[in-house]
Amino acid sequence: MDAIACTTLLLVAAAAYGSSYSIATVSGVLLAFTANAGHNFFHKKDNWRMYYIHLSLLSVRDWRIYHCLSHHVYTNTLQDLELTSFEPFFDFTPDPKKNWIQRFLSWVYYPFIHATMCHAEFFSRCYHEILSMSELLIALVIPPLLFVANGGYIISAILMWTWIICVASLFQNITDIVATHRSVDFVQGDAPRRDRDWGLAQIDTTKDNQRLIGNHFFALIMFGDHTLHHLFPTVDHGVLKYLYPVFLRTCEKFNVKWETQSSFRLATAEFRALARNEPNRNPPHHATLHGNATMQDYSEISHLQKT
Repeated sequence: MDAIACTTLLLVAAAAYGSSYSIATVSGVLLAFTANAGHNFFHKKDNWRMYYIHLSLLSVRDWRIYHCLSHHVYTNTLQDLELTSFEPFFDFTPDPKKNWIQRFLSWVYYPFIHATMCHAEFFSRCYHEILSMSELLIALVIPPLLFVANGGYIISAILMWTWIICVASLFQNITDIVATHRSVDFVQGDAPRRDRDWGLAQIDTTKDNQRLIGNHFFALIMFGDHTLHHLFPTVDHGVLKYLYPVFLRTCEKFNVKWETQSSFRLATAEFRALARNEPNRNPPHHATLHGNATMQDYSEISHLQKT
């Protein structure tokens, strides 16, 4: 994570020095990965790595409220701020009252909203006077670096900073190729399980990419191993892959279905969720493990755990 953060700042300086928006774009992507990696650390007690997210203009304090206290406890319900805070622009619930703008035109303005979300949150905190000094100081690390590296052109520095944050904001919000809460068995409005067990609810509302599970790097920067993360949110992402053997044995013991999905299905999940306006009347049900979720698939992880 520290290497990604340092590389981000080096590329920021290189982009400004060479007036290269191509390099600036790459630095924006790495900034998104840096902020995403910070997610692993604000689930823990206070530590300095959690403040990396401030580089993207977001706030640790806000994330701990709407992510840790809302999203993780009430996943995919109306109490989940990560589901409802996108309204009225995006409505991910299967609401029959959704209009055609929310269902289909939202596909068009989707990237523009997500690209400006970091700026929107930052200026919202400024407007409501809740911007802390640590948030401000860390957020302002990049602009002086751009200013010095480009030879003192302040307008150019501001424009490039804006571009970098927009790229980071877009990539921070597009993580569905690894994990998603859209292509799932339950969103508010669908029929829930009769058994309201919280752990089963996390399995019903989370899906993982079948090609990327058990990868520490992707777990850190793109929310991989997401089902296990929701079941054990304070466990370090580097440890999650070692929990698969016991997790799968538990699913098998209680005849609970846990499935992974393809990259294409996950990548298109948000758009299908936006278009859907018919609730699923069939609740998630107990079933045998999906074809991809077998103990044989995790033999390597089991071996690592034993060693």
